[in-house]
Amino acid sequence: MEKQPRMESPDQHLKDTRSLALFDFDGTVTRKDTLIRFILFTHGRLRFVLSMLWLFPFLAAYKLNLYSNEKAKQRMLAWFYKGWNYAEFKRKGEEFGRNILPSLIRRTALEKISWHLKKNHRVLLVSASVEEWVRPWCDLTGIECVCTRMEVKDNRITGKLSTRNCYGPEKVNRVKNTLSLGSYDTIYAYGDTKGDREMLAIASKPYFRHFDD
Repeated sequence: MEKQPRMESPDQHLKDTRSLALFDFDGTVTRKDTLIRFILFTHGRLRFVLSMLWLFPFLAAYKLNLYSNEKAKQRMLAWFYKGWNYAEFKRKGEEFGRNILPSLIRRTALEKISWHLKKNHRVLLVSASVEEWVRPWCDLTGIECVCTRMEVKDNRITGKLSTRNCYGPEKVNRVKNTLSLGSYDTIYAYGDTKGDREMLAIASKPYFRHFDD
């Protein structure tokens, strides 16, 4: 992955510290859906294919708008990770985020993130993907993230979400819980699906399907 630019003193770009850049992750910064890739990474292709046969009715119902995005995601995560030791899940997430994710990142998206960092903009990745495999890449890249979180009890994954799925209106809710939008003169937002619609709506400079490499 490209070496991140050296951060300059805030005094050198004081006017730019009041700019915020919001990035969706899957399909916007990445070329592929990271949930699927993470499941393949942790379970292998055969287990994934066999599991999809069982999950197909729920996924079909979601595609037909008969099943919410949040319920479909929770059903899928529970099927693959309920009962997992959390330390092992986190270790797998860190390994995936640091070693696999960089190969899935769009070059033009990474260049735009670097551009915002050079301008001393605050960069926040807002993703429906799970924090344990997204944050390690964000830490390497030098940006913040808000993601969907899974519930953990007694160091075990329960199969439930501990937050709402960070999708649609929830993206805006999570952003507002993280920072004060009124503190920024300019807000950039980048997304690629209807799940980013609300986030794009709060931006003064929205970009839809801006990256195509």
